[in-house]
This record gives sequence, structure tokens and C-alpha cells, in this order.
Amino acid sequence: MATSLLFTILFICGTAVVYYIVPLQLRWIVLLVASTGFYIAIEPLLFVIAILSALWTWWITRSISISPRKSYLAVGIVPVILSLFVFKYYNFFCHSAAQFLEKLGIMLDPAVLKLAMPIGISYYTFKLIAYQVDVFKKKYTCEPNPGKFLTYALFFPQIVCGPIQRPNQFLDQFKNTTRFNVHLFDCGIRLIILGLFKILVIANQIQPYVNQVYSRFESTSGLALLCNAFFYSILIYCDFSGCSDIAIGSGNLLGIQCPRNFNAPYFSKNIHEFWKRWHISLTSWLRDYIYIPLGGNRVSKPRQKLNVLITFLTSGLWHGANWTFIFWGLMHGIWTILSPRPPKIKADEDTGTTKSPGRWSVAKAILSTIGTCFGVTIAWIFFRSENISAAFRYIWRMFTQLRISAQAIQDAVLPFSGDNTSIYIFLTLIMCLIVFGIFEKKIISNPKYDDKPLPAAWIVTFLVLTILFGKFGQSSFIYANF
Repeated sequence: MATSLLFTILFICGTAVVYYIVPLQLRWIVLLVASTGFYIAIEPLLFVIAILSALWTWWITRSISISPRKSYLAVGIVPVILSLFVFKYYNFFCHSAAQFLEKLGIMLDPAVLKLAMPIGISYYTFKLIAYQVDVFKKKYTCEPNPGKFLTYALFFPQIVCGPIQRPNQFLDQFKNTTRFNVHLFDCGIRLIILGLFKILVIANQIQPYVNQVYSRFESTSGLALLCNAFFYSILIYCDFSGCSDIAIGSGNLLGIQCPRNFNAPYFSKNIHEFWKRWHISLTSWLRDYIYIPLGGNRVSKPRQKLNVLITFLTSGLWHGANWTFIFWGLMHGIWTILSPRPPKIKADEDTGTTKSPGRWSVAKAILSTIGTCFGVTIAWIFFRSENISAAFRYIWRMFTQLRISAQAIQDAVLPFSGDNTSIYIFLTLIMCLIVFGIFEKKIISNPKYDDKPLPAAWIVTFLVLTILFGKFGQSSFIYANF
């Protein structure tokens, strides 16, 4: 599999060298050739499907830009969505329909397609849909150069885990050419180091533990299951955000700014804030292309709540062809509907400043953050489980078999290695998580660092920790499967 971390980093470095050697007007060709090579190295089928979908989108949007009819938009979007459905969802819906009919006494052998799902198909599909809709709404003019459009659609750093970049965010930069930018290059290097730390030091250490506990959760203690649930929350965040950091940093190395995708989501005080901080590019895409077209909050209260539910169900289905993902989306949708939006903090009219929170407000914020993190962690159990029934059994055992004792603590730590080295791996991981948590709170959550390079002292710390404690070897990104 060509999605190994080493392959990705070496490919990015090689591309950057060639990119800055060639003249400015030819650099988009370097990116197009690199993206084509990356797709083919990952999976030739991916390249064929991706380039056919992209060429179709470019061709049909020329007609949409001349005559913005809804019929043209539908003709453009349907084939793109159809390819996503065939490769990702067809077998799932066939099996689900067959199981439903079987309960009614109707036996049906589903016609299963033996097709491997192309990696990253969900990401470039959403990019192509956004492009067509934006041209239809005249938010963006049709790109006349098919090569430059293919460079946007197939931009290789974003294929594995996004972010889902809008056409105006990418192509407008590209039109102005991309000269070497020292500031952006520096930001890119630091982001890549941060991403490597998240993946090699945290995610790679946790993943074997999570896999082992989930494989035998029926016979595992409640404390181990509780620890495992929180470890999986950390795993999926560090793996996904680490991959996003590397993707965004890679774009920066090439002089291209990519949108931020995470903002310390586990420090959110409520579920509304969580979805403003988690997978930001997907959340904003669902808002602009699903929620708002359905009517958003401009409709009646019942209809608005239904719009929220549909949006989250779409989010769940986007993640994977399994009822666990749909149920996960349903949980977040219901939680969002039932949670009142927090009031906006108003500034003092005379001074223009906000009042400092009292002790009760601080305590309430801490409790809200813990509660939100715990709720998100419970929902991740459904995300990770093989089926909904297994997730409920996991949660039931986690609470009913929860005991705090020396033996229970030992059993909870043991899956890290299965021998006496488990405690050392566990303590090292906890130390790194504490350092990372402080960094998330003090730096990532701080708006003053939004447009600045991450502090050098922190990056050096992460680099040293990666060299000392990183678990190297082939690493496949979890979100590449979604």
C-alpha cells in the first residue's frame, strides 16, 4: 500500500525539489504529474475513476457557466455521486435490502459487485460537487484550463484525508502562481513535524492496544474497556489530525495555503463547539451544500431540526457503508438538536471588553468540557464497532463490569505489550499526552497563533519526542478508509 508514511514524506520532498526548480508558469504541471503518479502508485483504479469524474465535472461546468440551469447541474452531479455510490455503497444497500426482505420471508441473493473502494473517493467527490455548485451559483467562474482544474481536483496531499478545499481557496492562489514563500515554507515544516509526532508517538502506540481490546471485549474488564474507549478517541483524533497537518504542511511547502481542519476539538464545551473544531472542512461543506440548501434555520423549528438530522445522517453515511456510521451520525444529530446553543458573550458597551468569568463559570466550563468529551467518546464506540449490537454490548460491559483494583489496573495496562514493559509504554504515552494536551490548550486554541508559525520550542520538543519514542514503520492512515 502506497499510503505509508515514509512513502508520503519522500514523495512530498521530491515533488517540492522539482517544483521549485522549474519555471513559475510550469509549476502547475509538476503538481499535476505528481498527483497522477501518486494516484497510480496508490491504486490505478483510483486514478481512472478520479480523472474521469474530474474531466466530466470540468466539461459540464462549461455549460453550467454559460447557462446556469438546474437540469445541467443535476446532469453534472449525478454521475459523480453515482460513481461514489457504486464503489462505496452499492454492496451495503444490497445486503441491507436482502436482510430486510429475509425478515419478511422473502429470500433474495444480493447481486454483489467485487469492486475495491478507491482510496479517497469521498474527498475528491465532495470537491467536484462543490465546484459545480459554486459555478452554478456564480460564486466562482469556470476554470478554462482543464489541466489546472485537474491539478485542483487531484491535488495529491489532500487525497488520503483532506481537507476538502473549495475551488476558490485553491485555484485563486494557483492563478497568481506560487513563488517561494519563506514564511509559508517554515509553517509547513513545523506542521509536518507536529503531524509526525501525533501519528508516530501517539497514534501508532495506541492502535495495537485498541485493536487487541476490541477483538476480545466480551471477556475484558470494564476498566480496560473504559480506558480503551478514551484511547480510541485520542487515536482517531491524532491519526486524522496528524495526517491533515502533514497534508496542509505539504501544501505550504509548495506555496499553497490549505484550510485548517482541526482546532483542539476535545476542549469543546458543547457539541455545537465540537463540530466547529472537528473536521472543519467537512463540517463547513455539509453546512453549505446540505444544511443550507435544505432551508437551514430559515424554516420552521421542526423543519430546522429535521435539516440538522439529515445533515448528520449524511455525515455518518459519508464516513462509511455501515449502519454503525449512520447510527453514529444519528447520535450526534439528536445530541445537537437537544443541546441549546450557548449564548454569545457580549462586550461591555463602555469599555468594549468582556467580563472575566467567575469561579462558578470556570467550574461549569470545565464540567461541560469533560461531559462533551465523554459523550463524544461514547459515540466513537459505535464508530469503531463491527455492528450496533456489539457497540451496545461493549458499553453495557464497560459500565457493569467496572471495578477499580490493582488487578483491574494491571489488566487495563497489559494490552500495550502483554509483558512487564507495558507499564513503561503506558507511562511514556501518558507523559507525551500531557505535553500534547498542554500544547493544544495553550497554542492550538489560542487565536493569536492562527496566522503564525507554531512556536519553535514546541516543535523542537515534538521532534525530540518523535525521535526518542516514535513507533516507526509502515503506517496506514485510518481515515483513508473513509
